[in-house]
Amino acid sequence: MRVPGAALSRFFFSLAVMNNSNCYHCGQPVPAGVDLEVGIDGQPRAMCCGGCQAVAQAIVANGLADYYHNRESRLW
Repeated sequence: MRVPGAALSRFFFSLAVMNNSNCYHCGQPVPAGVDLEVGIDGQPRAMCCGGCQAVAQAIVANGLADYYHNRESRLW
């Protein structure tokens, strides 16, 4: 079975954000010494920078946390 490139990319992105050494919002590595978090679904989620932290806080504050569920569940 051939897996489309987009599906494979989404799969690896999902694996990356499940690891606390990666930003839950963008998937990039969290630099050493950076300790930024946002509570999403009752869990503290690591962020790599103030920008990702601000965007994630805005997403959650506006009742749009399903964005993260939809991103993680879609593999096309």
